[in-house]
Amino acid sequence: MIDATPYTREQLETAMRQTHSLPGINLSGADLSGMRLIGLLLPGANLSGVNLQNAIIGGADLDGADLSGANGHNAVFVGVNLDGSNCRSVQFAQARFTGVNWTSADATGADLSRCKLSRVNVTGTDFSQAITDGSQSRLTDWTKAKVPPNPLPAPAASAAPQWLTYSAVFSLLAFLIWLLRHKRTAQPD
Repeated sequence: MIDATPYTREQLETAMRQTHSLPGINLSGADLSGMRLIGLLLPGANLSGVNLQNAIIGGADLDGADLSGANGHNAVFVGVNLDGSNCRSVQFAQARFTGVNWTSADATGADLSRCKLSRVNVTGTDFSQAITDGSQSRLTDWTKAKVPPNPLPAPAASAAPQWLTYSAVFSLLAFLIWLLRHKRTAQPD
């Protein structure tokens, strides 16, 4: 396991831009607030207590990662894989999730208040004791997840046009990132 805790924020940001695959990295307690974390492969990473406030996480693989106690307040997650992740007591208030695969994970006690979720696969994820006050959910099937007593409501009709616009923008952003990454790898030297 790589331990990234002794590095500065600038060193981490540079390393993440240059190296997209860091399986099992230890970023416990790191300050990644406001960063753009695009296309990172961090399966099994230790991200416990990490600060992701206002960060944009796109096309990342966090399969089996430990995010327990992390702060993802107002973060944006687009096309992220959170399969089997530990998201116990994570602060996701006002975060946005679009096209996220969040299956067989543990989100017990997570704060999802005022979140917006669109096309999120939550099959088998435990959301017991999660806080969901004021959250909005669109095209997310909660019937296969263990959910809190008050599952996330559908957004009000007046909020739909703005939410659909955000969803379309984030989906387009994820596609463009994917297209640019594959175009670079397909070009001959």
